[in-house]
Amino acid sequence: MNKLTAKQLKVNLQEIENVINAHEEWEEEYWTYKLALKKNEIHVNIFDDEWLEETFTIEIVEDNIDVENICKNVINHIYETEINSRQNYVNKTKAFNSRKIKSMSLWLSRNNIEKISKINMELVERYNTTIKMNNTLSTYKSYVSNLYNVMNVLCPTWKIEDIKDYVINRFEYFNVTDVEITITDNKIIANYNDNIFSVTIDSFSRRADIFRELHNKVKVLGEVA
Repeated sequence: MNKLTAKQLKVNLQEIENVINAHEEWEEEYWTYKLALKKNEIHVNIFDDEWLEETFTIEIVEDNIDVENICKNVINHIYETEINSRQNYVNKTKAFNSRKIKSMSLWLSRNNIEKISKINMELVERYNTTIKMNNTLSTYKSYVSNLYNVMNVLCPTWKIEDIKDYVINRFEYFNVTDVEITITDNKIIANYNDNIFSVTIDSFSRRADIFRELHNKVKVLGEVA
């Protein structure tokens, strides 16, 4: 990494740190973030008061050192290393419980107390682990939420730009080449054979839903034509 890139990266890390550590007077509980550049890595240290709670190490991609990409890379790292596997476990708990209760019903009909007791213990263990997983997930998701807030402050158009790029790529994937996608304010605008329509974007908008709505409109117009 050359000196100019390193200097700009340090400036961007400081900007992120300034925003993510800014809190309202009424906030009593919050994390403190320290971001540092060490060789070709970004180190994200998260503190609870003076106690270091978590450290994430992110490899630097020199073409992606702007604030948005730094935040996205940290978010992706948190999901890949901490959230996805735990969320998968939690999501499967309902099916696990259903299978165990069905099995318990079978052994109850056979009056097998030993099997019933074993299943009960498995259900209790799964319940306790799921509660623990959910608590841990809440912490990691709070880190992610804080990083998204940084992007909303420092890169206010990031979400609509991200959705626009996704929509364009999906139309290309489906070989729909005569749709022009643009953005203005909080709208994604599609121009299909001089038929112009739009979708309003808000903080709850999901890019797959936005594409589906636009794609369905294009299909209808194509059938009419």
